[in-house]
Amino acid sequence: MEGTTLRMARNHKFKYISKGLRTCIFDFVIPEVEQCSWDFRCTQEVFDFYSHKRTREELYDLEKDPGELNNLIDDPGSQAALEEMRTALAAHLEATNDPYKDFKNEILLPEMYETDIPKKK
Repeated sequence: MEGTTLRMARNHKFKYISKGLRTCIFDFVIPEVEQCSWDFRCTQEVFDFYSHKRTREELYDLEKDPGELNNLIDDPGSQAALEEMRTALAAHLEATNDPYKDFKNEILLPEMYETDIPKKK
């Protein structure tokens, strides 16, 4: 994620990533996907495998998902862990006087990037 401001905190079970920009995996070089035609990247199967949702945060359960494929940021059952990890990262940023602690970048992307590709019938 070259060029992206991010910070990460983890414990024995969870990994939390806070980013300055809303990003998704398709914003970065994925050789298997980038070398393919646009038609391939617009198929539902690709979006079912790689999440296209742009987020500022990521949360992974490292015990259940060591490959970090399932972002739990919107999972209602993970909200307590999310708050714990947010608090831990914020405390670390404050303690180290990290310049990222106050970083905000409100770049808005076209709505088309936030929607699902319609499934073929």
